[in-house]
Amino acid sequence: MKNINFESLSLEELLDIRDYTNSVLKKRIGKEKRDIEKTLARLSSLDEGGVRRGRRPGVRKGQKLPPKFRNPETGETWAGRGARPRWLQAMLKKGRKIEEFSVAGMSAARGRKKRSKRAAR
Repeated sequence: MKNINFESLSLEELLDIRDYTNSVLKKRIGKEKRDIEKTLARLSSLDEGGVRRGRRPGVRKGQKLPPKFRNPETGETWAGRGARPRWLQAMLKKGRKIEEFSVAGMSAARGRKKRSKRAAR
């Protein structure tokens, strides 16, 4: 771009330069807005398409899980999520180990085999 001496230009030439500059700026601003809108649309489609931020995929809030631990005295169960139940905390304070309350450990201790899904049908 060559150097322009704006002082020597007439008022009409300066107004023409201003109008031209405004039209170039409007085009560039429009292009930038479209680019931003495309990016936002792409990002929002990712959110709607199943990709969620802050959660592990496959884990749903409120989903019931099979119990992992059972109180042998009362039959209460705990799936291993959230705070430990009071009965389990009390047993652990007495010196017992958490593995003693495992549902899988109880069935193995009693000599039972877990039935497969196919056998249950």
